Amino acid sequence: MSRLKKVLVRAGIAIAALVVVVTVATLFVEPAYRNEPLKTWDPEAGYRHTFSWDQYVQGSDDTLFAVAFSGGGTRAAAFGYGVLEELRDTKIVIDGQPRRLLDAVDFVTGVSGGSFTAAYYSLFGDRIFEDFEDRFLKRNVQRELIFEFANPTNWIRLLSARFNRTDLAAEFFDREIFNGGTFGDIERAGGPKAVINATDISTGGPFFFVQDQFDFICSDLTSFPVGRAVAASAAVPLVFPPVTLRNYGGTCGFRMPAWLKESLESRRASSVRKWFNARILASYLDSSVRRYIHLVDGGISDNLSLRSPLGDAKASESEDSLEGHGIGNPAFGGNVRRIVLIIVNAQTQAEVSWGLVDVAPSVPGVLAAITNSQIDRYSVETLELLMSRVRLWERRAAEVGAPLHWYLIEVSFLTMPDAEERNYLNHLPTSLNLDPEDVDRLRESARRLVRQSTEFQKLRIELSKPIQSSIQ
Repeated sequence: MSRLKKVLVRAGIAIAALVVVVTVATLFVEPAYRNEPLKTWDPEAGYRHTFSWDQYVQGSDDTLFAVAFSGGGTRAAAFGYGVLEELRDTKIVIDGQPRRLLDAVDFVTGVSGGSFTAAYYSLFGDRIFEDFEDRFLKRNVQRELIFEFANPTNWIRLLSARFNRTDLAAEFFDREIFNGGTFGDIERAGGPKAVINATDISTGGPFFFVQDQFDFICSDLTSFPVGRAVAASAAVPLVFPPVTLRNYGGTCGFRMPAWLKESLESRRASSVRKWFNARILASYLDSSVRRYIHLVDGGISDNLSLRSPLGDAKASESEDSLEGHGIGNPAFGGNVRRIVLIIVNAQTQAEVSWGLVDVAPSVPGVLAAITNSQIDRYSVETLELLMSRVRLWERRAAEVGAPLHWYLIEVSFLTMPDAEERNYLNHLPTSLNLDPEDVDRLRESARRLVRQSTEFQKLRIELSKPIQSSIQ
């Protein structure tokens, strides 16, 4: 036998052996986690984000207070952590009693890197100020994940078509950061709830880890690991494969809501956004058509963690409807008269000097620029949409004799007045590893931006004043 033939034979044997190993791994390696089916739909049960406004309110009975954390890896997590520290150390007086402003927060939202901070605070409360730095912020999570991927004991699992790097990362987050906590544990903790945001790669729309979203796929979120939801929210395409959920839609007795049917039948007559997002939600209802849902980085669809297909589909632009989901339209007939939203935006906008050279940008450079520019533009549109809704809410509230006071506090690299500090922040990488000095500087920058906010200073004063409703 010639030397070439021997080489080809050996190569064939190696390929055959690899095929056998992959086949065996696929057949015998269990999926990392399978979301549980919902036996019977109960619109009042589960980890919900759409119950009455009165149930949100913890610090004041007339204020709805939310904090939204953007994406950006450890950079975003540290920036958001600094905001929580400042809220903890800010004192207010409610009904004659001194309180921390942090205690007035009703819920938090998070995407990608920001989801680590949101989920940890929601799951563990004040414990975040004791160990979050060691467990995540100042830990080289990126290096530890690489070690997990390189560990020979994980190779067989990684060869399976039903187990991938994101599954391994989810197990790591679950074990090393969130202590196996589930959304049911957050519910039982009784503190501010967290809404973790991912992106459905099939539709390009946001996917939310709340029972209201899981109703559509007839799945029970209560037992779902928080670490796995965070892994989905931070699954950067190409770096991490999608997190896969099983769709059980159509098996639990879930009924299409009237507002969804109305949105589908509108056929763009009233709102293109409303109609489009209604179609996304309706696509989950038949599991024979969509058996699986694949989730990636939530920053792709909403890097500010403010959008909601649930809210967009349900919200009506007519003056007759006051219904809404999430940070949707307030119930003006209730007691909420103040809405506070702190947007923590750690998106970088480093300057690009391509206009100074005649060499074509590299492929990675082009991909990065396209991604960042799209995220930036989408974030601008998100803020514009939010402000248009705020103006509508204020007008409606005034018409029914219940003035609504709105406080929008944006903590962003863009709002940093110090040019040198802004340049420093904009050049921090999007990764799961930062130097401890960078983490501390991010925290202090966030705290300083909160303190310097005119709207924040106004809020501190106004929160101590009860708002009397004029509705009888």
